Amino acid sequence: MLCAYDQPMRIRSLLAAAAILIVLGPLPPRALRFPVADHTLVATATAIPNHAAQRRIGRLEVLEAWRLTSPHSGFGGWSALALTAPRRFLLVSDSGWTARFALGATGTVEALRIEPLPRTRGITKSRRDVESVAIAPNGDVVAGFENTNKLRRYDAALTRVLGAAKPTAMADWPGNAGPEAMTRLADGRWLVIAEGPRSGKGRSHAVVFDRVPSDPAAHETRFDYDSEGKGAVTDVATLRDGRVVIVHRRFRLPFGFTSTIAIADPRRISTQHDWSSETIGVIDRAPLSDNFEGIAIDPDPACGCVWVISDDNQSSWQSTILLKLRLPPLKPAGESQAQKRRR
Repeated sequence: MLCAYDQPMRIRSLLAAAAILIVLGPLPPRALRFPVADHTLVATATAIPNHAAQRRIGRLEVLEAWRLTSPHSGFGGWSALALTAPRRFLLVSDSGWTARFALGATGTVEALRIEPLPRTRGITKSRRDVESVAIAPNGDVVAGFENTNKLRRYDAALTRVLGAAKPTAMADWPGNAGPEAMTRLADGRWLVIAEGPRSGKGRSHAVVFDRVPSDPAAHETRFDYDSEGKGAVTDVATLRDGRVVIVHRRFRLPFGFTSTIAIADPRRISTQHDWSSETIGVIDRAPLSDNFEGIAIDPDPACGCVWVISDDNQSSWQSTILLKLRLPPLKPAGESQAQKRRR
């Protein structure tokens, strides 16, 4: 979700914020895709032409690119993404809606379900603003709520709330800046990162939990992540080698987005210095660029791929774009330039 942050901003950031307010809200009815409630249960995936210039994004290879559309009023604004099986997706929006479907190789959308999360109807949008999800080993879904800084655990069918917590380590996070990104690490711990400053030139608060973070008894270790100018953190996912892949987003004038994908090593997390990452790709050109806010690992170990989803903010000038990206062969983790400078 696009948001401000409680730090001084430069003139460019102020202009960007003003542009966002002008374009995204309050919006005139003609700018909204869903001015009237519609519960038609259908969705379409349209392939985005894969031009030669778009086949590689830095060290990433674009394997698939889809534009998702639906007349359903709850479809859109996707701020979190998970895969529950090969090509079976779970999307969660900043309005508390979910979409579950299977995507065929030719773009067929099957087994579509669009439903609100339990206990999210009849409350204000700020209290049902989900920005992150992660899947527990038994299939339970953990969701991070912005503004309230609450974490909830749901059963795999998304029918019941199994637990909830408001971690102490997240109590002072700005209401509109986290928990934006969440993943279960390879060693069983859980990582949650706040969105941080929109410019990406400052630090994001982050915390590691020793167990599922919706457990009020979970032990918390707080630290800071420095995006080193990549943009605000929007999501994170754990790779099979134990590292994590992080998505960052910057708004650029007049109305566009730059999304930076980077790799970081959780073994380097420390309370003594900032954690950092290495850029592997930047999405900044049409027709693929948009407000990417969700990332998930493809279950096929032979692929070495991730999927990313964009948040269209329910606006007419943005799209829901789903990309399948092949990661580069990763070299052994080493110090970032920022870490070397601190030595």
